[in-house]
Amino acid sequence: MVLGVRKADGGLTWIAVNSRPPRRAGETAPHAVVTTFTDVSGRRQLEEELRQVRAELAEARRSLR
Repeated sequence: MVLGVRKADGGLTWIAVNSRPPRRAGETAPHAVVTTFTDVSGRRQLEEELRQVRAELAEARRSLR
């Protein structure tokens, strides 16, 4: 799951949340949940830039026809 978290200064940080229920050997029910949080703001920024470049490229291709 990826969540956008609005900071007090108005900025937006994108956080990837991953969780996994570990199980003990021989048990079927989990005994806990392990959760990690990763700042993926840089990746989201690059994905948006790539989307924009693709749109510009598509527009340039249309104008050449």
